[in-house]
Amino acid sequence: MRNFLTTAMILAATVVGVHAQTAPVIKRTPLATDAMSPSKNVTRVEVVRLDFLPGMVTPLHLHPVPVITYVEKGRFLFQIEGQPAHHYKAGDAVYEPANARILHYDNESKTDPAVLIASYLAGADDHALITLLSK
Repeated sequence: MRNFLTTAMILAATVVGVHAQTAPVIKRTPLATDAMSPSKNVTRVEVVRLDFLPGMVTPLHLHPVPVITYVEKGRFLFQIEGQPAHHYKAGDAVYEPANARILHYDNESKTDPAVLIASYLAGADDHALITLLSK
């Protein structure tokens, strides 16, 4: 009986080991790493889907909180005032620092819609998430 139990335990360990070795592993791909300056006490994250019509452009604006956006669909022209413009495509992540004047976050396609997922990193006293500006 003891040999049977030993054999069963070895067989079970082998099966578990084989299963653990062949189980699919989640692939983690870093998209962005940005320093938040100044640092911020984040007490909530608001996540919003932003649907852009073909050729839609955003007005000059800023966010009083840091924002991380993920390009779900399409291509975007992005520019912070005083910095070079960048082009982002589906699968890219973009960091918008708090209080940076955003000149462009525009759907580059004149024929296709585009989608962003925006995550606003807000603190207890943050109520407005966007401020539209005049030039």
